[in-house]
Amino acid sequence: AANTTEADITHTVTFKAEGLADKTFTLTQSKPVAEGTKVLLSESFANGIGDFTVEGDPVWNASSYDPDTFMKASGFISGAKTDAESFLVSPALDLTTVTKAYLSFRHTGKLFGTMANEATVWVREKDGVWAQLTIPTYMTGNDYVFVNSGSIDLTSYVGKNVQIGFKYVSTTAAAGTWEVTDIVVSNALAE
Repeated sequence: AANTTEADITHTVTFKAEGLADKTFTLTQSKPVAEGTKVLLSESFANGIGDFTVEGDPVWNASSYDPDTFMKASGFISGAKTDAESFLVSPALDLTTVTKAYLSFRHTGKLFGTMANEATVWVREKDGVWAQLTIPTYMTGNDYVFVNSGSIDLTSYVGKNVQIGFKYVSTTAAAGTWEVTDIVVSNALAE
């Protein structure tokens, strides 16, 4: 077996009940990380948008629902479905220091017309032309339960500086909500 090191993941949950004091529980879990794993990007949006930017319509906002923090896109504005197209764009990622690279994230959402057209992931060389990637696992579209995207292979971009774009599209006929978090780009496959 490969040598591993430990990375701590902390989860905090607060229970609130009317008339009772809040009760907070914290669980710290050690997760093995393979030796030699290089994480190029890790973003949970715990502190807002971080180093990401928004291109296009301003439909992306930092949000949270205990215990998750995420970026949320919605074209449902002031009680109406609107036409919108917007990218949540990562900072530039230097893939010259790795021989393979993978993207993974967690996402959820619902109320889409055609989810595979309205919630997509793209890649480009820094400030270049976007190319669509395939998301292995989509959310159910029926609830707001986060699912893992699965690993998206970026190895064909090794040796370049790239940006990842989460593209959201809505229309006056369908304005879904897409929530994205725990975005990781590394040289190891996601679990």
